[in-house]
Amino acid sequence: MLKIGDFSKMGKTTVKTLRYYDSIGLLRPKQIDADNGYRWYATDQLIALYQIQQWRQLGISVEMIGKILRGEASESVAMDQRRQQISTDLDLMQYQLRRIERVLTTDTKERIMKINVIIKELPACIVMARKAALPHYQDLLREIPATGAKVGQQYPDLKCTQPEYCFVKELDGEYREKDIHAEICQAVETIKPNFDDVEFRKEPKVTAACALLQGSYDRFGEVYAALMQWIEDNHAEIIGEPRESYIDGIWNKESEEEWLTEVQFPIRLG
Repeated sequence: MLKIGDFSKMGKTTVKTLRYYDSIGLLRPKQIDADNGYRWYATDQLIALYQIQQWRQLGISVEMIGKILRGEASESVAMDQRRQQISTDLDLMQYQLRRIERVLTTDTKERIMKINVIIKELPACIVMARKAALPHYQDLLREIPATGAKVGQQYPDLKCTQPEYCFVKELDGEYREKDIHAEICQAVETIKPNFDDVEFRKEPKVTAACALLQGSYDRFGEVYAALMQWIEDNHAEIIGEPRESYIDGIWNKESEEEWLTEVQFPIRLG
């Protein structure tokens, strides 16, 4: 048997950590001296300590480790959850890295002023529409085809208009980079009965201030800023939700630098 100090040396962990593991039931001593309260550990408990250390080094929480040891969760489930969390964290860090690199290499105000805004008439059309809550803009890449597949299963004979017109309406009343509420719309040839969370309706003709975004969706803020500045400078009035019309994207382009999106603000000219 080993005193807690000796056990901590052999296990390469602190006494404080061992006391904490004891307090939460993660690794209890083999024996506690009733007279002096000394904690005694068996050498075979080094194997259990090593396993706990390995899980902790992989970023698995002590709460999850406790569930594994109590048989309330499997190691494979814990590993899969941790892998998903790391993937999400990496996506966020890569997004932040791209933003930092862009700020360091190009002045944001200069980029916004170079964005061209044009006025065009958006023709009346029939759309199938489905509202969605999106953690990030990238989730549109999942929701847009999912919406098309859902409607296609319900109405296999339904045809999209040509040229295709797929757009997303922003429902939050402001530009947001996460926790987005949007409506996914696809222009189709005929109106069908509504089902589940899918609605069919007519969209009227409308005048819109429009600007193109070439590249990654993390630059939407610049296009929105350019459009809002143009609308203010030209004394126009916004009369509907902004639309993001997806022209090219991951479905037909290998590089995100080739993605092409048109942001459309329905307006009334003063």
